[in-house]
Amino acid sequence: MPIAFVYFDLDDTLIDTTNAVVDAYAAALAEIRPAVVDAGCAPPSEAVEEELIGTFGSTMPDEYLAAWLYEAGVDADLRQELAARGTAIFARLTGEIAPFPDAKPVLEWLAEEGIGRGVISDGRLEEQRAKLEQAGLARFIGPAFISEDYPVFKGKPSLAMFEDALAAANAPAAAVMYVGDRTKDVIGANLAGMVSARILQGWANRRPGGVKHFAAARPDYAIRNLGELPDVIRGHDRPEAA
Repeated sequence: MPIAFVYFDLDDTLIDTTNAVVDAYAAALAEIRPAVVDAGCAPPSEAVEEELIGTFGSTMPDEYLAAWLYEAGVDADLRQELAARGTAIFARLTGEIAPFPDAKPVLEWLAEEGIGRGVISDGRLEEQRAKLEQAGLARFIGPAFISEDYPVFKGKPSLAMFEDALAAANAPAAAVMYVGDRTKDVIGANLAGMVSARILQGWANRRPGGVKHFAAARPDYAIRNLGELPDVIRGHDRPEAA
């Protein structure tokens, strides 16, 4: 069945969040590190910094910096002051998150082909919509389903967003593709009956150990970047397609 609608994850799928977040945290830490050393404390290792990014991601910079300062042994009062300084820098720099180079061309191609476009994303509603605007992608996107719109614990891979997305696409599930960078994206799409495509970029694909052995976690397609998506869509309804 030809693909009639494509939904995308946002962070690390359409928007280059990992690199922006890593750079923003590095700038925030460069701002507060001298004060940590002056206080007689030892800044955490790079390995700890990476673990903290994996834990708190882009949506909780206050918590990231507070945990970093806690690890360094900074006392509570100074911890609060330095975390606020670092968070201000992080917020300014992540306001400049850019789309991946192939994002706009691929979205334009989908529009020209008459294929619908939408977003299914975990995160805070205001922040995710702002990212679409800042990246210049909002005009290409129709329906957007963000986890903050849903009850607690209804983020991906919960079926709530995927079922609402299918209703908005007004197409059979087998004609709707979902492209995301994480296992939870694949699981949600597969359980909803969509065509699943995992894009092998971003934070979740930088670290080993991400392979899951159950069927719902296996994507129909794996692509290295968005530029490969048009060929996947063109070939999907051919008998020899994967």
